[in-house]
Amino acid sequence: MNQAELAEIALVWSDDLACALRERTAWAHLGKVDVALNRGTSTLGGFIDRRVVKVAPGKSPVDALEAWRHSPDGRVVDRVLLQANMMFAARLPPASRVATLSEAWLGELDAGGPIVLLGTGSDLVTIARATLSSPARPRLHACATEGRGGSVSAISGEAGACNMVAMVSASPGPDGIHVVTVLDVKTKGSGKLKRIDVRL
Repeated sequence: MNQAELAEIALVWSDDLACALRERTAWAHLGKVDVALNRGTSTLGGFIDRRVVKVAPGKSPVDALEAWRHSPDGRVVDRVLLQANMMFAARLPPASRVATLSEAWLGELDAGGPIVLLGTGSDLVTIARATLSSPARPRLHACATEGRGGSVSAISGEAGACNMVAMVSASPGPDGIHVVTVLDVKTKGSGKLKRIDVRL
């Protein structure tokens, strides 16, 4: 497989990543997200993820990449979404208060628009079960982050405009195919958000 073929695969993956960033991040649920695909013409900061995909003897690079993408190590989009949500969490205003799960925290936040829930996967499952009967349930958006767990940040309102630059590149190397994923986020304005931290 030559570099042109790898670049074509990386471009498809980059398009998938851009679509996910526009539709599935905390930024997207509460504000406007513009995503540009970097073509290697500028230097990016932010999140950088590097992986090496081994190509077994007798196996084609295309098959190796396809198999890798469906493995836990190859979940490129999920890793970038997680990092985008972490960047969103880092820019949040302080919580207006800390509530317990049994309190009426959801009613305090609900103004008829989307509500984002930020937390670890297991904590988000707990929140999902607790809000099954809520009228606001269809407007709740669970967005995974990393952390200690034990609490979830619930956010409503409008986030500031967000510009993201993302890229997936693939290139051959002596030890396999090198896959690099990059995400850089720039924001315009702070928006107007309300946050309540829910202790589980």
